Amino acid sequence: MKVLPEERVIEQWEAGSTTGNRLTTEDGGAVTVLSRGRRNDDHGPDFTDAVLATGRGPVIGDIEVHTLSSGWWAHGHHQDSAYN
Repeated sequence: MKVLPEERVIEQWEAGSTTGNRLTTEDGGAVTVLSRGRRNDDHGPDFTDAVLATGRGPVIGDIEVHTLSSGWWAHGHHQDSAYN
């Protein structure tokens, strides 16, 4: 399996390349990106203040990009309050 580098995915998110792509929740629900948020060049998530529309209503929060779920733990985010 070939995995894109995280920086490439971040560039695509920032450029709006997700527009028209079908994004889903873990249980298969539709997700629409209303606002990609702002790039965070400081400590913490990759993007702040993103707005997503889901079947349960709007979700406002931060976006942290990882191309493998294991990256969350490998980067220590689970122990860092900046990612709460």
